Amino acid sequence: MSSSLIPPPLADSDGASPPPHWVLIDIWCYIGDLPNATTAESTTSTGLPIKVTFRTARPPLLSHLCVHCPGLDFLRATPKVIASHADLLLLVVPFDPLTALSSGTWDYFVYRAADPPLLHLIPPPPRSMRFNDSEVAIVSHGDGEYAVAALAFAGTFLSVNKDFHLHLYHGGKQQQGEWVSKLLTLEDQLRDKLVPLPKAAAEYRFYQETRKTIVIGGERGTVGWVDLWRGIIFCDVLDDHPVLRDMPLPLPASGNWDRLLKQTDPNYIRDVTVSLCRDSIKYIELEIVGTGETHTTVQPTESYQEWVRRKPRYTSSVVLRRGWKATI
Repeated sequence: MSSSLIPPPLADSDGASPPPHWVLIDIWCYIGDLPNATTAESTTSTGLPIKVTFRTARPPLLSHLCVHCPGLDFLRATPKVIASHADLLLLVVPFDPLTALSSGTWDYFVYRAADPPLLHLIPPPPRSMRFNDSEVAIVSHGDGEYAVAALAFAGTFLSVNKDFHLHLYHGGKQQQGEWVSKLLTLEDQLRDKLVPLPKAAAEYRFYQETRKTIVIGGERGTVGWVDLWRGIIFCDVLDDHPVLRDMPLPLPASGNWDRLLKQTDPNYIRDVTVSLCRDSIKYIELEIVGTGETHTTVQPTESYQEWVRRKPRYTSSVVLRRGWKATI
């Protein structure tokens, strides 16, 4: 989270200078009234005026959004960016910051900094459509048209059928849509064959635990929902009859097998991103190399599949870190 609600000074933040070709965006918004050429205005669902400004910085500095909404106190819950594609950002703003962390009282806004700036409040998803921020993507297509898509696992830990709810909202210049939901089944469950889970981990993991989304885009609006331990589920969200496709990620490095058992947050050691020209997907994994590190669940010469068949259980370990290596 941002260390302060006060926006830091940025050299390119006037909005008039030529923007860089790409930027790094802080997901947490700052609070402040610092209008420039990118400032867009709208109204919250409770009728309060709101302004959003994009303050750019050349990488590796972080660009960020500034939100100004008189009447709302953001000390307990802060607006944040949850998805982006092309020139569109999807952000959530708590319309009741006192209860937002417990009741999910958030407004969804689509923001565009380009001329003319746009800030569009979209209808809230029905309460029956439950999804996490990490499961949401926005897809820009056509002239000002976009789709917001969320994929939520519909099963339980031990479900045989791999069913998902695809929640969709279509919006833009010419339409004010409604949220719709489609129940989809993942037919090709490739990760169970290529990246199996040890029984001790499978007992408390869903088939898909989405940590982030990636947008390929194109005419069919291809989106990937990324489980950083196991694989990516792709779906063409603009199709009339979308289907799900499973693409397993590479096997975890041996130094990370016990971290899989411990349910370590994979964001610390694995990541996936799409190239700027959208023609390739890059995967990276970080492996800690330690001295005095005990991996009682790993034999030095065994393969991942042999380790899974051995049905390892979680055991404690002591780590004295010495260094790291990365695989791309």
